[in-house]
Amino acid sequence: MSKINDLPLLPNPTADMYCLVGKGDLQKVPWSAIMGQIGSPYIATTAAGMTDKTRVYVYQGSESGYTSGNWYYWNGSAWTSGGTYNSAAVDTDKTLTQSDKPADSAVVGKEIGSLKESLGNVNEEISGLKGVGSGLTTEQKRYIISLFKSAVYSENMSDMVTALENSFNTIPATGIKLSPTTLKFSGIGDTQKITATLTPDTATSSILWESNNTDVVTVKDGVATAVSDGIATITATSGSATAKCNVTVNTKELYSVSNKICNADFYEATGLKFGSDTANGWNKSWTLFMNCSIDYDQNVYGLNNDIKEGMDLRVNGAGNANVYFGRGSIKLNLSSNRNVAYVAVHEANANNLQVYQYSDDNVTTTTVTPLYSRLNNSYYDGEVCVGGNKQATYTGAIHDFSIVMRKVINSEIETYLKGCVY
Repeated sequence: MSKINDLPLLPNPTADMYCLVGKGDLQKVPWSAIMGQIGSPYIATTAAGMTDKTRVYVYQGSESGYTSGNWYYWNGSAWTSGGTYNSAAVDTDKTLTQSDKPADSAVVGKEIGSLKESLGNVNEEISGLKGVGSGLTTEQKRYIISLFKSAVYSENMSDMVTALENSFNTIPATGIKLSPTTLKFSGIGDTQKITATLTPDTATSSILWESNNTDVVTVKDGVATAVSDGIATITATSGSATAKCNVTVNTKELYSVSNKICNADFYEATGLKFGSDTANGWNKSWTLFMNCSIDYDQNVYGLNNDIKEGMDLRVNGAGNANVYFGRGSIKLNLSSNRNVAYVAVHEANANNLQVYQYSDDNVTTTTVTPLYSRLNNSYYDGEVCVGGNKQATYTGAIHDFSIVMRKVINSEIETYLKGCVY
């Protein structure tokens, strides 16, 4: 005898219909008897949910190729519609407690919606509690955790409650200090370690490290790695505290000195030269970064020859600070603490100097043009030295002084000037 589900079923069967069953000696079998063998139809809200090929399903979904309200049977190769299911109602389990009846889809849908809403509310509550945990007593924290643990009904929820419990046990930092607060790299791929110290000493909150320009430098667990030339800022956050470290990557650095206290005892050549067509200060592009304190009648740097105001940072007797280039000059902004900060940019073979300063939250640019001859003239033959021009005379603090043999971009200039000491 053929299997029942191999037989072609009539559309819209009723209880008074018969099927012919058998091979040769066919017998009439009431449709109700067949349904008795197959059992009550199951409800399926998706085609994938029709898994038992010996059963009849009433489809209640919205997928293409299937009609909601139709009953389907397996014809040997595919689920086939028998038309609209004629029963007044499918006998389903509306209590979701009976194993011998199909679950009512409407009730299931309602329960799922309620569960999603509950999960969303709990997620929101847990997120909020993480933020106020420091204001709760130990007993309050324990009580809250016990409530959530008793209500957990998924593995994901369990992980969230564990995270909340960990946050309750954390002592948040109220202060953070970094050492060092500035980093300089001269090689791509080089690494340097930044150490963070938390306040109070008992703080156990984790530290989040971030770089505002991962094209220049990346950071992980306080270890900074140089990626490409440029300037970036690394920020460390723990609890309610943050601290920053300024980073410069210059693979074409010619000279650099920082955090130097000078008492007319410091004098070094920088390698930047003028006075001929082949001098690197003339035929190459370069950028000079300067941040220092100044006093009256001083040279912070200058050419090591008898020519004053050739390539100098000088302060006159009136206390005015000026940048000179070929004896042309501009006046610098001077802070109340007598600090200056600027970036000077020279393009190869150009007969001028662009000087950038930061004032009133804006970067300003001024051009310095020589008043006497070009800087490739032998009149300016010499090398830029820091600490004075021909000898050590400068007294003060060099927060940062460096020369790189490339023209930096505007974003690097702005980042540098914003991070200077004023």
